[in-house]
Amino acid sequence: MFWYFKDLRRHFILSSLAGGVIVAILAVVIMYLLFVPMPVCILIGAAYAILWTIFRRTMAERKAFTRFEHANQIRKEECRIKDYIHFYEILLETNKDPRHRRRILLNLSTGFLDLGDDSRAKEILDEMSTFYAKRHASTQKIMYLNNLTKYYIHIRDLSKARTSLKLFEEALLDPALSASESRSHLGLYEENKATLLLLEGHTDDIEDFFQKIVDAPSCLLDQIEAYDRLIILYRKQNRPDKSLAAKAYVASHGGDTSAASRARLELNNAGNAY
Repeated sequence: MFWYFKDLRRHFILSSLAGGVIVAILAVVIMYLLFVPMPVCILIGAAYAILWTIFRRTMAERKAFTRFEHANQIRKEECRIKDYIHFYEILLETNKDPRHRRRILLNLSTGFLDLGDDSRAKEILDEMSTFYAKRHASTQKIMYLNNLTKYYIHIRDLSKARTSLKLFEEALLDPALSASESRSHLGLYEENKATLLLLEGHTDDIEDFFQKIVDAPSCLLDQIEAYDRLIILYRKQNRPDKSLAAKAYVASHGGDTSAASRARLELNNAGNAY
């Protein structure tokens, strides 16, 4: 389904130049046949070439945005994590711009964490650790710190998770980050904080926090992850009926997320993944 992802920049440049030249030549020929002076013909041809290039750029950007939106949808709304990873692996192969590659790699690390391939996610995060350590807060740095915190939570290194969560909090308060950006990322911070508290044995208000995510009109992936945390809570509270219902939902709707794999494993009595 992703056969059309090429080096979009090179494809755009070549097709725009070719199209612009053809449009310009046609414009010059038509104007010349209408007895328009040659200098005017050339100006008109150049104008048509510029307009064609602008049109092509707009359409290319719109098409690229649609593709990114589709990739985000299959992850967040359909939990098709392997397809999401495949999308960004192809982009990584064809994109040489360091700035774009960092963003692609961050998205790949997100996919690997969703899938439960924590070691591959950590390899990517380690590759970018020096870069983000020297940078002021930004959306990409927030994403990096979020993924780093989730990695340590996944491997149950709660001490390092607490350290990275502190860096996450400091980044949210960094003046380099706008107030709107800080607010938009606050939910990620709060979810990591609640998960860490749960794993540390603090259960007060944790159920209400994740139940609100489940009950809210949030995306499917957010609900799956919230149910996954509630399963841990129900186990700690010895509430097997609630745990079973949550596992059944995650197993049925969680696609190829690691949460769904764990739920299916437990429902099949193949072992306890926690």
